[in-house]
Amino acid sequence: MMVQHEDELRTPPKASTLLRVLSALPFGIAWASFPDGKIQYCNAEFVRLFGHDASQFRTVDQFVDSLYLFDPRL
Repeated sequence: MMVQHEDELRTPPKASTLLRVLSALPFGIAWASFPDGKIQYCNAEFVRLFGHDASQFRTVDQFVDSLYLFDPRL
């Protein structure tokens, strides 16, 4: 069993390490900046589930508009 020292626990992980973990997740994940809603990241499972990647829309609003059809009855 590996023991970590307290100072190692306080060091944040590298961005590249986090991106590798996020890209390997078995569920779709994406995030956007706030308050402008610009898409910053989508993992491969997100793209597979929704058929869109971040290059196909710039903001969360554009993404939502592309997924949901407007139904005037609602």
